[in-house]
Amino acid sequence: STVIERIVVRVPCNESSTTITDILTVSPPGMSKSSISLDPDDNNTYIMYIQWTPRPDQYGIHQLCLTPVDSVGQTGQQVCYTFQVDVEPPNFINGSMTPQGLVPRNQAIWSISTDQDVIPPSQRAAYIRYFKQMSNGADVEVLRVNAAVDVIYQARQLVINTGSTIWEEGAQYYILFDSGIALINQSCGIESAPLANKSFWTFQISAPHHTTP
Repeated sequence: STVIERIVVRVPCNESSTTITDILTVSPPGMSKSSISLDPDDNNTYIMYIQWTPRPDQYGIHQLCLTPVDSVGQTGQQVCYTFQVDVEPPNFINGSMTPQGLVPRNQAIWSISTDQDVIPPSQRAAYIRYFKQMSNGADVEVLRVNAAVDVIYQARQLVINTGSTIWEEGAQYYILFDSGIALINQSCGIESAPLANKSFWTFQISAPHHTTP
């Protein structure tokens, strides 16, 4: 997001011929400042705007320091402001999952995309869980995939390998993710949120076709 701040500097002496000619800044890379203008409602007050859109790699604490300079070369008191740039966690892109819908019994490779470059979890176990939908609502977890072992991380895509699993003919399944399945490799590794929506990634196993002679 973009930060826009209004900076106000006031000459302390009324009816003074002294004007503000500059506002010196020590600022984060990429921050811009406008020209200085006189407040139309107060001849001793000057206004300047600063604008900054942090880059993704500029997370953390940043400081902006301002020092006014008047027309006779005197500097005013420096004032500093602190900005904290937070990092958004990685998100899984809805609609990027493959396969969905009807899949064969021996389907073993699954993939989903993220909106940022990600790396695998390293500090704890995090699982991708496959659930079989039951008619009585008591769904059953049938497979648990360790993200650090059976998932390949390809920049902005996760490729999941369920190995030799054979799915039940005609059954319906959904996939859920623990928190921390994916991390971004910055700011101490921000974790992905859990994926707990049962309708987000679903699939059904195709049933055999029977023909009559």
